[in-house]
Amino acid sequence: MNDLELQNAKNIALNYLSYKSRTQKEVEKKLLDKKISKEVIEKVIDFLLKYNYLNDEEFVEEVIKHSKKSKRVIYQKLLEKGVSKELIEEKLKEISDEDEEEKAFMLSKKKLVQLKNIENIKKKKKINDFLLRKGFSYNIINRVLIKLFKGEVENDI
Repeated sequence: MNDLELQNAKNIALNYLSYKSRTQKEVEKKLLDKKISKEVIEKVIDFLLKYNYLNDEEFVEEVIKHSKKSKRVIYQKLLEKGVSKELIEEKLKEISDEDEEEKAFMLSKKKLVQLKNIENIKKKKKINDFLLRKGFSYNIINRVLIKLFKGEVENDI
């Protein structure tokens, strides 16, 4: 390993991080794809961690804060990005069921505006399907539909 190789790897990593936040695993994979040696990758990762360019904990917090998906979908997305199960579970515990329901309710209200000229039974079905695709549980979806339609939820959804 020489200084030029290390500097080149740092530049690749910093450029990759300049577009958006990434996980440590994503940066490692990017460097491996660029045929950088494991020894150099370790040094680059140490450098990025030391200067806080990489921080999986902050990454998880940002994803949770800005996501319009359920805890289940966030969990899966973060696992795919190489974040540890322990860290994900720790951070997702901070989201209460009420917060999750509130997120689903806000998304549903926004969706409801798009469905203004449709009859209620179809609106309910579309919102139900929409929230299912976002990964929300049936319990949360049912409570949201009851709130949205002031208790007139049919059992056939």
